[in-house]
Amino acid sequence: MAPSPPPPAASGAHQHGSSALPYAEDVKWLICNHLVALAEAIPSLHPKATLFTNNDGRAAHLLQADGSIPIHHAGVSYNLPAVIWLATRALPALPASRLPPPNQ
Repeated sequence: MAPSPPPPAASGAHQHGSSALPYAEDVKWLICNHLVALAEAIPSLHPKATLFTNNDGRAAHLLQADGSIPIHHAGVSYNLPAVIWLATRALPALPASRLPPPNQ
């Protein structure tokens, strides 16, 4: 079976110049591989590059996976909305994640 193409955000990890994402060059391939694995494991999460604003007002373009995470509990299926941000010091730091309330 042919390997899946990387998600659009994964290819963005290797850009240079003003559109480059702020991740260290030595981990960009690892980040790309992780995004591909995430997209294959949970297809409802969609990796992309987007603007993140820190608590102090500084903004940066970071990688994010957002969508929903399917779970099954007590015989019922749920799709939990989720947003996962990959911080600039991505490795070995853990990604920041958030489960926003669903729209009602």
